Amino acid sequence: MYELMLITAALSWVTDCVSLINREAVLHNDTYVNELIVAIPMGIHLANVINEVERTDEENLDRCALTIAVARYESTFNIGARNKTCLGMFQITPSTAKDIIKDLSFLTGPLKDKILTPVAGTCIFSLLMDAFIKKQHTVYRALVRYNNSERISKRILKYYKELRK
Repeated sequence: MYELMLITAALSWVTDCVSLINREAVLHNDTYVNELIVAIPMGIHLANVINEVERTDEENLDRCALTIAVARYESTFNIGARNKTCLGMFQITPSTAKDIIKDLSFLTGPLKDKILTPVAGTCIFSLLMDAFIKKQHTVYRALVRYNNSERISKRILKYYKELRK
């Protein structure tokens, strides 16, 4: 909890992010709420630092909403979810992470294990979305690239927009 207090003191968007997490995770799977409250803001912040991106509070809150929408759809916030080769609450495949993210040296240990940890999984998801949005130019197209399905992407995008209202 100390880490969250440090981040909250420095980043005002975290309070709004925590409110979103509390509302959505409690509705859909309150088993992991405490982990998500720390992991999602920390993972997003870590991705920003790694990519040397300075996002506004609004942009960080958008990323938080997108993160929540994807985690809810992919795993109902289950941080230990596994489905064939897809792992963690974002259902990321290690091969995709390796192919898209050029430098994973910030992780120690096997990538499979790190994808299952909430902070690293959130960070990897955010880095993947940065890469996809950079190439695809819109969140929707990045989501299609992320999960390889227009139908699923439309559902996630709809939920994401509802979160941002």
